Amino acid sequence: MFADARMRQAVNYALDRPALATALGDLVAANYLPPGLPGSLARRVYPLDGPDLARARARAGPHGGHAVLAICSDPGCTKLGQIIRADLACIGIRLQLRPYAGAIGSATTMSGADIVLARAVAPYPDPAAFFKTALGGGSGQDSLAKL
Repeated sequence: MFADARMRQAVNYALDRPALATALGDLVAANYLPPGLPGSLARRVYPLDGPDLARARARAGPHGGHAVLAICSDPGCTKLGQIIRADLACIGIRLQLRPYAGAIGSATTMSGADIVLARAVAPYPDPAAFFKTALGGGSGQDSLAKL
């Protein structure tokens, strides 16, 4: 199902990024890399204020289907998996969460996993997360705007 670029776009439009960021205690982002990492993009490709279900449904079409999300054993991954499952249900994708133990390598070779969710520590800490904490919590973007 995810070999189709339109379906991958549909998933990205369906994700509730504010809910995912809240679950992680992090900043809302639409990029694969945090702003502090070399190679991150400054542009917004997908909405940061919540899902765009109209666009998501238009890209997904009537297909729907079933997919397996391999999640790490961290409780945070379970919470993220539940949010993602609810988000994708809105575009007709039934998502099964399948926990894996051990390193991410064990999940990337897991038979039957369509998507792998892992938490990784970046070699460069995200400076925005530091400022979010230092400036009193806020949404991060609001706190950074005060600088």
